[in-house]
Amino acid sequence: MTVNLFAGLLLVCDIDGTLLDSQNQLSQENILAIRHFIELGGKFTVASGRTLAAMNAIRSAIPINMPVISVNGAIISRLYEKDQSAIWESRLDDQTAAGLILRLAREFPTLGIEIFTDRTVYPFRINDTVRWHATKEVILENEYALEDIPRPWCKICLADENTVLLRVNQYLLAILDDSWHLAFSEETFLDILDRKASKGEAVRVLQKMFGITKSQTAVIGDNFNDIPMVGESGYSFAVGNACVELKRLVQHVVASNNHNGVAEAIRVLEQQLVQNKITT
Repeated sequence: MTVNLFAGLLLVCDIDGTLLDSQNQLSQENILAIRHFIELGGKFTVASGRTLAAMNAIRSAIPINMPVISVNGAIISRLYEKDQSAIWESRLDDQTAAGLILRLAREFPTLGIEIFTDRTVYPFRINDTVRWHATKEVILENEYALEDIPRPWCKICLADENTVLLRVNQYLLAILDDSWHLAFSEETFLDILDRKASKGEAVRVLQKMFGITKSQTAVIGDNFNDIPMVGESGYSFAVGNACVELKRLVQHVVASNNHNGVAEAIRVLEQQLVQNKITT
């Protein structure tokens, strides 16, 4: 074991489909690998489409030692501090977003629609996919009128079968300008954010805040919304269950989320760094 082998290195890890298995469980092997990474000087954090409230379920199990990226890159917060205060955020234009939501509700009658504030998810329209989402995200039980949902808003999450969301995505691409950012967080969830909000942009913000370079950054994920992180990293990983598009971009494809892919990525990192020390 090389003391402080990971010193100065930032590892940013997606949660759902990456760190957690398909039963939303966190394996002991992944936990031990993250602890090992931190013990050798590494900086570990997560980047997720979840709110902070939904991250709290895993907060005690994971030794996070950096601010976390939530709501798909719209907010960076100190999850490990009592007040969980935000240190950076990117918000939607609420008035424009409200008009867009009403338009989508008319055009796509089966579409589930959720509105994310910094801590809470308010359903505007509930369908079966929204109900399922509530098994891992903290979502209020009843539908809310737009005027009753507190401002500011961070994200609109559209929830439906993938075939429906593909049509919604094409519709949005045709009507939205470049002030918006669209991202599939899962096949059944399409997120609408401000253009400055993405996991990649949030990683850049963390790098600037803490004096970390791209070459000192490692990222791991499974889905389309993790793709922007790859361009901000020196080491990039996709778990075996990741989408094809992400797998094509990363340097390494490791085991699936059901077979401790995060732990394998940390082992690969360690091997590469040890080898670099031997050859330099």
